[in-house]
Amino acid sequence: MPTQSKTQRWADLLAALLRASRSGASLQQLRRVVPGYYASDSDATVERMFERDKKELREIGVPIESIHEMDGSINRYRLNARDFYLPYLNQADSDTAPRRVAGDGYRALDQITFLPDEIGALVRGVTRLTQLGDGSLAHEARMALRRLAHDLPVDETLTVRELVVAEPALDNDLFDRLAEAVRRRKSVQFRYHSFSSDRIATRQVDPYGIAHIGGSWYLVGRDLDANALRQFRLRRVNELRVNDRAPGTPDFAPPEDFDLWAHTRSRQAWELGDAEAESISVRFDAVNGVTGPAIKLGASEEMAAEHEADTVAVDAKPMDDSATTLLAPLTRHYRVRRRATFLRWVLGFGGAARVVGPVSAVEEFQALAAETHARYDAEELV
Repeated sequence: MPTQSKTQRWADLLAALLRASRSGASLQQLRRVVPGYYASDSDATVERMFERDKKELREIGVPIESIHEMDGSINRYRLNARDFYLPYLNQADSDTAPRRVAGDGYRALDQITFLPDEIGALVRGVTRLTQLGDGSLAHEARMALRRLAHDLPVDETLTVRELVVAEPALDNDLFDRLAEAVRRRKSVQFRYHSFSSDRIATRQVDPYGIAHIGGSWYLVGRDLDANALRQFRLRRVNELRVNDRAPGTPDFAPPEDFDLWAHTRSRQAWELGDAEAESISVRFDAVNGVTGPAIKLGASEEMAAEHEADTVAVDAKPMDDSATTLLAPLTRHYRVRRRATFLRWVLGFGGAARVVGPVSAVEEFQALAAETHARYDAEELV
């Protein structure tokens, strides 16, 4: 029999545990019904495989229960359907709700009832999400609505045009191998296409974590050649190699103060990438509801100087002006990895903001403003 993938083996194991959800099943029973287990002739191999599968499934939230006997030993395992499945969804005035039946699956569970106007609110919410111009968000919203349509009479025939086409799914194998390298703290090597330099080069990285930022997946870790924290867009990663020496021993330990959530939760598009961060200064000549949030993303002169003296910090801390009255004009400093993206962001504030340093950034900003102005002038003449 050909070797099964881990995903298929997990699916078979979960199905077997759900079928035995009342009394549980022993490893010997599971071995008879899970092809990935009965394909092996070695009891020790099957036991190691099952323990590894059980551990990894629990880590991703599958509540596999170990059943203890009177003497404290464990010889059965159980997956309660009520802990694993979401309840069945139903509309309040529907006369087609499924009959409560005993057996496998979530249709035997309790129901959550929606009123017709609540279902309508869901559909309107998805419609509005698809109108925001974010292709990835629109795609995920549509997928969520399709899942709800398995139970609820929702109208998923949205006709709103998606302004941006969502990217295709990532290579599952690459994602899984990177996630495993993060979990085991093993160094990785890969070929990476950097948009900042338009070069493809080999990178050696200690992977600290994987995060979804701005609609794309990024690997966050220390670039060993640059000796600096970087983020790499997974779609540009190729030829991944995970260090296979001493597989049971970590290659590195992330800094004690590294927090993946704090590092990614407030990222702007111009903060992402693998280029060296530079400081760009922006002068705001107006403080209002539009520029106020942007001002707080930057750092004051004192904070920027403190950051430059701190070799451990990665990005300048955002301003906290909750107790300060902001008066124009004022200057803020930003740590930028994608200059062109940042300059377009500043240009979006019209005359309320302008780049004032460094000189090269000022010149690029002025050229971008002139080009934009000329393009609109040309359109008016047509």
